[in-house]
Amino acid sequence: MENSKENGNKTFKIARLIYDWPKPWDGLAPAPYYLTKHQKELGNEVTVFCGRWARSGGPEMIKGVKVFSFPREPLEGLMLLTTAPLATIRFLFWRIFNKVDIYHVHGHFGLYLYLYKLIFGWLDDTPLVSHFHNTTAGRLEIAKKDNLPASDNFFIRHISLPLSLISDKLAIRVSCACIFVSKQNIEEAIRFYNAPREKCFLVESGVACEVFSAEEKIRTEGVKNILYVGALTERKNIQNLVEGLSFLPKSYNLTLIGRGHDSYIGRLKETAEKVGVLDRISFAGYIENSKLPKFYATTDIFVIPSLYEGLPKVVLEALASGVPVLASGFDIKSPIKGLYFLDNLTSRKISNEIVRIMRSRVPVDVSYIEKFYSWKAKAEEVQAIYEKITK
Repeated sequence: MENSKENGNKTFKIARLIYDWPKPWDGLAPAPYYLTKHQKELGNEVTVFCGRWARSGGPEMIKGVKVFSFPREPLEGLMLLTTAPLATIRFLFWRIFNKVDIYHVHGHFGLYLYLYKLIFGWLDDTPLVSHFHNTTAGRLEIAKKDNLPASDNFFIRHISLPLSLISDKLAIRVSCACIFVSKQNIEEAIRFYNAPREKCFLVESGVACEVFSAEEKIRTEGVKNILYVGALTERKNIQNLVEGLSFLPKSYNLTLIGRGHDSYIGRLKETAEKVGVLDRISFAGYIENSKLPKFYATTDIFVIPSLYEGLPKVVLEALASGVPVLASGFDIKSPIKGLYFLDNLTSRKISNEIVRIMRSRVPVDVSYIEKFYSWKAKAEEVQAIYEKITK
């Protein structure tokens, strides 16, 4: 640890282990990238160990940040048997020759580093911060309550999920601090994993305000555009959003952005055709994160009716773009003007709430997002946690 010459505050040598890192820019990838970028701007030295998509053009580099990347899982659900151990072995070898003040580990990718700390923590007392973007136990509980399978994927069901549960429990045990993106995640960790409340810290997700802004809104007269961005899966409850479109005036259109299994997308299209709205829905597929601003610019309302979430980055992107959001499956620290929550996920309720929000014309408090949810603000929150555990 060193004192910053600029402001006298501590700076740290941080080793970050994270599976998702751009490119591509989907999933959780933007979050660790922008957090790292702003931690570097605070004077910290950051080294990243991450997954790498084949033929993606990644990893995306940040000036002054060393990035070690490793091939991602060959089959979905095998990350903890392939990329994670490979990255951990490389990290531990690198660690022999490099001083580190903080291990900052995101999610289940840190399983083997958690095991290392459990066994050799008496020898390596470097503070470890685990960063939870969800809890496996919480997701399984929601799936069970709604009579949904934990996953249709054999490897996820029988390998990834059991190992993820172990990873969560080990992270709680060996970490000096556990960062969670929502209050709900904290309560789940306490309830399912007996996490000590004093080591649980809330740092909600952030947004790249330099990319997403409300400056250029484009309105189409007589048309209302609804937008959803994210994975097309059962957990996101998109089928009810599609059905809900049938209860809305024909001036309302829906754009769905994101990847999904062909079988689920086929069912969505069947549902849309059955209720007579297929011609009002655009299945846009995957759109790179940096190209999303033009979609937010033409959107009147963003809807994400999920059964379970952490704190989706797309919610903050929409709000930063001045788009009101109707959401479910998570909670937030403080109310945000322009963010509305569903207490009922039926298609009729979703459509009724969309109409109510559109009629209210309440503007989004974009300045609040910029002040409290920029990645600069989030880097400062994380910095305060580092300082607390290294006193």
